[in-house]
Amino acid sequence: MIEFGSEFLLGVDLWPVWNAVRCPTLVLRGAESGVLSAATADRMRNSGPPTRIVELAGIGHAPWLMGNDQTDVICDFLFAPDAQIVG
Repeated sequence: MIEFGSEFLLGVDLWPVWNAVRCPTLVLRGAESGVLSAATADRMRNSGPPTRIVELAGIGHAPWLMGNDQTDVICDFLFAPDAQIVG
């Protein structure tokens, strides 16, 4: 039985998994997130796959992705020429 909670991944090092990712990656970070810190997002940008970090103001950890301001970010990433993926 696995018990999920705030300490579920405590002590688990996921950086080797992140560093094994090879495809360009979009990370949406809610500026008010208590889960994904700005420092962790910065580390993600500087290691692992080519990564674009987009910080969404006034949002907690999980953006709803219901408004054009959020979905446009995803569409722009998906349809961008390869040279414009990271930024």
